[in-house]
Amino acid sequence: MGWLDEPSYAHLPGARRHFFDEIGEGFWCGLTGGSVYHFLKGLRDSPNGGRLAGGARAVAAHAPRIGGSWAGFWGVWCVFENAVFFARRKDDPWNGIVGGAVASGCVDLRKGARVAARSTLSGAVVLTFFEGFCILIDKCVVPPAPDVELPPRPVVERDSAMAVDRLGRRPLGTTSPEGHARVPEPRGFLGIPRRAPIVVKEVPAADLGY
Repeated sequence: MGWLDEPSYAHLPGARRHFFDEIGEGFWCGLTGGSVYHFLKGLRDSPNGGRLAGGARAVAAHAPRIGGSWAGFWGVWCVFENAVFFARRKDDPWNGIVGGAVASGCVDLRKGARVAARSTLSGAVVLTFFEGFCILIDKCVVPPAPDVELPPRPVVERDSAMAVDRLGRRPLGTTSPEGHARVPEPRGFLGIPRRAPIVVKEVPAADLGY
């Protein structure tokens, strides 16, 4: 499968496409934040006359590493979030909270079980406050949906002698206005009514005397 203009992940299932999106967003967030932080740090630590060059060298040395670290963390976070979603069969903020907390513990697992447990707990607390703040902002900023009055229900004609469907046919079990019982029409393929048969009559040819 060749790419025409740019890569497309539309053919992938939702979980895989979400995984690639999260990795890309994590990389760009880490790259942007790391570039700003290390550029300012390079400006401060460099001598006069070479501050811009020092800031640029600091960005080139550290920003890609931070972007890769953030991409890996967001990828692990997405994996655990999808795992919690498929286990609970419910889409709510708790999936992201649990996934982020477990991802924080996995990242610091090499530092020891105590540090990993502390990172898991702190990640859960931070993400809980963050998700709650986002929900509060949504409730304050987004206006509530207006109440829509439902239209009145249509009155159904209960007289079986005059009841017809939307195609003009009377349903089975009803009678015609003359009082005769309705005979069901024969149906063809896919419920299409059959056409009337074509009748061919033989007409004798006139005797011309040949």
